[in-house]
Amino acid sequence: MTFEITKQFTIEAPVERVWSILADDFENVYDWATGLESSAPHPEAPRHADGTAGGRVCQVPGFGFTDERVVAYQPDQHVIAYSVEAEKIPGFVQNMTNRWTLQPAEDGSTVASMRLTADISGPLGAIMKPMMRRRFEKLLSAVTTDLAVYAETGTVSSGKAKELAAQAA
Repeated sequence: MTFEITKQFTIEAPVERVWSILADDFENVYDWATGLESSAPHPEAPRHADGTAGGRVCQVPGFGFTDERVVAYQPDQHVIAYSVEAEKIPGFVQNMTNRWTLQPAEDGSTVASMRLTADISGPLGAIMKPMMRRRFEKLLSAVTTDLAVYAETGTVSSGKAKELAAQAA
């Protein structure tokens, strides 16, 4: 069975700014997104011809270390998709992918679409699917808010600021 969460929202910033955050600085997601303890370029993922990272590793509380590899990269169409594998994601979850598509709006803002998909199998997967949906909805709501705030203001969201302050203490 397929698990899917989609989000579409408007960011009051030019598409080039949002693309720069999502794709050009792909490995630096920790700098602006809440819920991460670290992010870095994936040492085994090749870089794209334009020099951007082809993958990243992140440490995410509750999921452990993630291995994220770019599986679709279309800078001219502002599309980036990446597979996600994590230490602590159960075995009944396979083929997790997150896809971002950015469209410029006439007023100079950006319409961002995000689609997370995964294959879920077995009886335990069927039982756990609603709980997983709630957890991922919460995580992705924070990420979309964080992205909008960072793209629009150049500063991190209040949630990310609290995380950074707690880590510094």
